[in-house]
Amino acid sequence: MPTQKDNYNRNIDFIGGREKGRWIFGNALCHLVVYAQSTSVYISTLTLTSIAVDRFFVIIYPFKPRMRLSTCLAVIFFIWTFSLIATIPFGLFMDHKSIAGRFYCEEKWPSENFRQMV
Repeated sequence: MPTQKDNYNRNIDFIGGREKGRWIFGNALCHLVVYAQSTSVYISTLTLTSIAVDRFFVIIYPFKPRMRLSTCLAVIFFIWTFSLIATIPFGLFMDHKSIAGRFYCEEKWPSENFRQMV
C-alpha cells in the first residue's frame, strides 16, 4: 500500500507536466502549454500597463472625460490580438522528442539568431 511519503518521492509536478524531468502529456500539450503560458504573461503585462496608463491620465488630467467604453474595448482587443500573435513562435518551436524511451518537451529554434530576434 503506497504511503504519502511514497507519493512525495515520485517527484511528479503535474503543473509543469513533468515526472522526473520527462514530459508526460504528449505532443499537442507540449506546444499548447508553452503557448498558453507565454500568452498569459503578455496579456497580464499589457493589461496592467494599460491600467497604469489610464490611471496616469486620470490623475494628470482630472477634468477631462474618462476613457469611453469603445476605446476600452479596442485596447482589450488589441492586447489579446497582439499577445496571441506575438507568442506563436514560443508554441511552434517546441520539440517533443523521445530519448531512450522517455519523452521530453524542449525548445528547438531554427537558429540562435532567430531565437534572439523573437
